[in-house]
Amino acid sequence: MSRRWANALVIGVLMVIGVAPAAAQDSEPTEVVVTALHAIPGDNDFPADVYINGELAIEGFTKMMKSDPFVIEPGELLIEIFPSGADPTEGDPALSQVVDLTDPGNFAMVAQLVGPGTPVLSLYLNDISPVAMGQGRFVFRQTSAVDSVDILADGEIVATGLATSDEVTVTLPAGTFELTVVPAGGTEPLVTSDVELVEGELTVVYAISTQSEDALDLAVQTIAGIETAPAVIETGTGGLAADPSATWWPAALAVLLAVVAAGGGLVSHARKDRL
Repeated sequence: MSRRWANALVIGVLMVIGVAPAAAQDSEPTEVVVTALHAIPGDNDFPADVYINGELAIEGFTKMMKSDPFVIEPGELLIEIFPSGADPTEGDPALSQVVDLTDPGNFAMVAQLVGPGTPVLSLYLNDISPVAMGQGRFVFRQTSAVDSVDILADGEIVATGLATSDEVTVTLPAGTFELTVVPAGGTEPLVTSDVELVEGELTVVYAISTQSEDALDLAVQTIAGIETAPAVIETGTGGLAADPSATWWPAALAVLLAVVAAGGGLVSHARKDRL
């Protein structure tokens, strides 16, 4: 039997019994993808223009806004943030920083505060590796000026003592939970919010400073497509594929015999040709 017919035999039987080869999922990034987030409080939410290597990249960026993901050429980037509408040739930027984005990956670039009134540009790598079926990945990033915070999910401690620019990552069953952020060692919430964790998605929550010392805002970023590809695909109608008592094997046997017979016929003809 030729290799092609042998492959057809295997595929035909797998299709009948409801098993398919798992699709390979490439989780290794091959390009630099960046999402920008404005996390600096100010009057009127501090409208700003963002320049990358001297070119206007984002205009009228205000606090809590995040950009769509964009692909950039790998390398070092000069990021400059000016008050919205300012002439970049006539004044100093509110924030100027070089960031290294040489290696491929999915990144969040956050303009945030480190201590009261000190702006900084922080770079975070988003983990887009696959998670198990039924799971989602949750990341909390402490991008506020609060010295240190504790994180609770449905009243249970997830992390303690997260300083500015720290983050915590956990994999949880898909569903909705109540997220509470309190000062480290404290009990009075700085912010409380419901968070929906979707199967096969990365959900990132950012704590953002407000102009009040006793409150935080939360910004949410989601990235879909990190689910693990299924190795088994249920097929059929009327629930037969899901019913372990369903008699699928006669159909599988019929396919097997038909392909073997066809392969045998080909072998017989080939022998006659050689004779």
